[in-house]
Amino acid sequence: MKKQDESSAPRAPRAKAARGEKAAIAPVTKTQVFRVFAENPGKVFSYRQLSRRLGVTTKEQRDEVFDHLKALRKSNQLTHLQNDDYRLTDPAALRVQPDAGQRPERGRSRGANLVRMVPL
Repeated sequence: MKKQDESSAPRAPRAKAARGEKAAIAPVTKTQVFRVFAENPGKVFSYRQLSRRLGVTTKEQRDEVFDHLKALRKSNQLTHLQNDDYRLTDPAALRVQPDAGQRPERGRSRGANLVRMVPL
């Protein structure tokens, strides 16, 4: 049986406070929320999965995550699915389009869509 610390799910590190003090709580930004989806295009995330990846621990942070999800939905960057699941509206839009003076270079990575631009 796995211990709680041995989970394979990616988690953000939590700030630990000294004895008798409260931990400093960093605000969650819309960029952080979007980055989770951008790093995993095509993957569906529930609110709980997203919160765990971002290291959300307080009610204020939960409210911020909900507000950012709502804003990303209104800007048509995320699609709201059943049961509070979310995914990118158009994962193909994340690809970098080559400029006239650049050529695409394929890297050795797991993602087939990753293209790094190098000068000609």
